[in-house]
Amino acid sequence: MDIERAINLNILKISNLRNAAGALRTHDDYRLLRSRATFAILVAICLITSVGLVFATEDDPIRTSVTDLTSISVASLPAPREGSRILASDGTELALLIGPEKRTVVRLDQISQVMIDTLLAVEDRRFFFHRGIDLRGLARAASTDLKHGEIREGGSTITQQYVKNTYLESKRTFGRKVEEIGLALAVEQAHSKEKILEAYLNTAYFGEGVYGVEASSQFYFSTPASELRPEQAALLVSILPSPNDYSPIANPKLSLKLRNLVLAKMATGGVITSSDAQTLKATPIAIVPQKTVDIKMAPYFVEYVKQSLLDDVRLGKTPKERYDSVFGGGLIIKTSLDAKLQAVVDRAAIKLPRGVPESAVVVMDHSNGNILAYHGGGDFDKNKFDLVSQGRRQPGSAFKTFALVAALQQNYSPSLGLSGSSPCVNRANKFDAPWKVRNFANSSFGGVSLRTATHKSINCAFAQLVTKYIKPTDVEDTAHSMGITS
Repeated sequence: MDIERAINLNILKISNLRNAAGALRTHDDYRLLRSRATFAILVAICLITSVGLVFATEDDPIRTSVTDLTSISVASLPAPREGSRILASDGTELALLIGPEKRTVVRLDQISQVMIDTLLAVEDRRFFFHRGIDLRGLARAASTDLKHGEIREGGSTITQQYVKNTYLESKRTFGRKVEEIGLALAVEQAHSKEKILEAYLNTAYFGEGVYGVEASSQFYFSTPASELRPEQAALLVSILPSPNDYSPIANPKLSLKLRNLVLAKMATGGVITSSDAQTLKATPIAIVPQKTVDIKMAPYFVEYVKQSLLDDVRLGKTPKERYDSVFGGGLIIKTSLDAKLQAVVDRAAIKLPRGVPESAVVVMDHSNGNILAYHGGGDFDKNKFDLVSQGRRQPGSAFKTFALVAALQQNYSPSLGLSGSSPCVNRANKFDAPWKVRNFANSSFGGVSLRTATHKSINCAFAQLVTKYIKPTDVEDTAHSMGITS
C-alpha cells in the first residue's frame, strides 16, 4: 500500500473526527485538548487530512467523505443579503432600506484592480494556485499553534474565510476547522476562483455594521469600489482581521499603523512600488463616513411604502420572512411618486403660515389613484407621526364629494338651485334637532347652483342639499360604496 493510499484511507474517517471533537466539548476530559501533546496530535491529523484531500482524484472515495462532513450544499453560493431601494417614477432613489447587514452587491469587474491585488497580497498570495487550502500556510499556522498550545493562527485561505463567514460559526475549535477545510475544497471544486473572490468581497465584514467592499467603500470614503485608490484599499484590507477592533473610526491611530503595514506588504507583493508606499504612508486617513440611514426624499412616503411592504403577504408568510425580504432581499421598489412635484410639496410644507404647526398633503392622479406627492406632517426627524396614514380626524369638506355623487346618482342636476346664505338652520325631518351650520369665515352667497356650491365649497348649500333633497343615509351609503369603511 503506497503512502498516498494510506493517507486516503485515514481521511475516510474525517466525518467521525468532527463528531469526536464535538463529544470532547461536553466531556470532562476536554481540558486535555489544551495540553501540547494532545493538541499536536490533532494538528498533525489536520495536516494529514489536508494532504489526502489535495491528492484525491475525482473518482476517489474521499469525495464522498466531504459530503459526509456536512449537509450544506455548495452547488450554488448563497446570495449575499442586500438592502432594498425605493425609487420615484423617474428612477430617482428615494431611500435605501438597510437591514442589520448594510451591503450593496457588485460584480468583480466593478471592484478596482488595486483592491483585488491588495487583498490577495495580504490575505492569500497563492489564491490562484491552491485548491481551497494552502498547505504552506497551514504548516506555518500549525507551527505557531503548537508553539503556544492553542489555536493562535488559522492559516486560512480566502476560500476558507468565505465558507467560515457564510456557512459556519466563528468559534475556533478543531472540529470547526476540519469542517471549514472540507467545505473550502467542495466550494473550490464547484466554482471558479473569480466567483469565489467576488463572493468573498461581497460578504466580508469591514466593521461599523458594513458588509461587502462596495458598501464599505461608500461608507468610509463616499466613493464606489471601482474607484478605490491604493491607500484606501490598504485601509479596507487592514480592517478585515478584526473589524470591531481595527475600525478607523473607533481606533484611528491603530488603523493608521495597520494601514501602513498593509502598504508595505503591497510593495513587497508588487502591487505598488516601494517609493509609492513611502509616499502613501505619509498620507493621513481621510474618512468621510456615510449616513447609515439613507432617506433622500419624501420620508413620510418612504415609511408608508415600507410599512405596506412589511404587511404584504406576497413577500413572506411570517413577519420575519417579510422583514428579510424587504431589508435583505435587494428589492427594487418603483413607486408612482413624482420627484419634481414632491420637491414642490416639500418646499410648500416648510413655508407654512405663522401659527400653523404642520400640514399634510397627498397629491393623487384621480384616473388611477396613484400617489404623486406625499407629505405626512412636520419634521420627520423630530416627529414620525404621519397625519396622512396614521391621523384620525373629521373629514370636513372632503365629505361633500359623497354628497355630490349621491345627488347626481338621484338625477339631480349640477344646476340645482341652493341657498348659500350663512348662518343657516336645517332639519332632516321634523323630529330631528335643528342643525346649525355656518360657511367658512361666515361668508354668505345667497342663491347658488350645486355646481357653484361645489366649486366654492359652501357649507350651508350642502347642508340644504343633504336635508332637503337627499338623505344623510344616502351620503353614508355612497361613501361606503366608494371605499370608506368606518
